[in-house]
Amino acid sequence: MLRYGGAAYLVLLGIRAWREAGAEEDPDGEVTGGSNWAAYGRGLVVQLLNPKVAVFFLAYFPQFIRGGQDVPLQVVLLGAIYIMIAMSVDTCYVLLASWLADRLARTARARRRRARISALTYFALAAAALAIGGDGNAARATAG
Repeated sequence: MLRYGGAAYLVLLGIRAWREAGAEEDPDGEVTGGSNWAAYGRGLVVQLLNPKVAVFFLAYFPQFIRGGQDVPLQVVLLGAIYIMIAMSVDTCYVLLASWLADRLARTARARRRRARISALTYFALAAAALAIGGDGNAARATAG
């Protein structure tokens, strides 16, 4: 049931992307979108609610904690180091992606082409979700 629901959602996203190709233009011909702070807020919420981050900290950090010393201080220090590294790497990704997005969205035709490629990617992911299935075939398919 989850597999079919996920595939249907991917198809819905693909249809939405296909229909809205070029619709993000305003009458002046400029691309409209949310503010940078809104995008930052959405990304922050996604990252904070990401269970992989919590699993990473629970699985990886304990091996760096020294017994007999101030544990909360060690956790805060390791967390601060992780945040500094992650923010610097993520900032590089964001700047590169922003530069690339600006280059790919210079004309209405380029924006339309990008939206269509996104839509086709959603459709391909939906087809893969249905074809591979959830009965262990995915692990066998990726294992080769």
